[in-house]
Amino acid sequence: MLATLIPLFDNSMAVCAYSIFAQRENYFLNPSLLGAGGLDAASSIPGLDIINSIGLGTLAENNEVFIEVNNISLFSDIEHMCEAQADKLVLLMDYKINPEPIYVNRVRELKEKGFRFAIRKLKIEQFEEYKPVLNLMDYIL
Repeated sequence: MLATLIPLFDNSMAVCAYSIFAQRENYFLNPSLLGAGGLDAASSIPGLDIINSIGLGTLAENNEVFIEVNNISLFSDIEHMCEAQADKLVLLMDYKINPEPIYVNRVRELKEKGFRFAIRKLKIEQFEEYKPVLNLMDYIL
């Protein structure tokens, strides 16, 4: 597994959160996995595995941690997979999570359980289309 902890800074250049970039396979050594094998274990969340094995306190002390989820892993059993405090995690999504009722309802369900959300890579012209999703976001990157 490859993982990187990326600090996120506030306007005074203090670290206010961290983002975990993680992937199970090394695509540089195994480029064939970028094909059909790229969706193997698509419902797992590698960043969550790292937090569960190392501990949130070791990684980020009192800061929030952003963990990337995709349109498949959003429906995994995040509530039971997560050993850390839900309010310290920010589930990071992108435009691949469509503004359809099934996704909006799942995000709403997880927010009710204490999880926070962020969205990135959304073009300005998509904001109106994604309004149901954006209304549930804690952060827009």
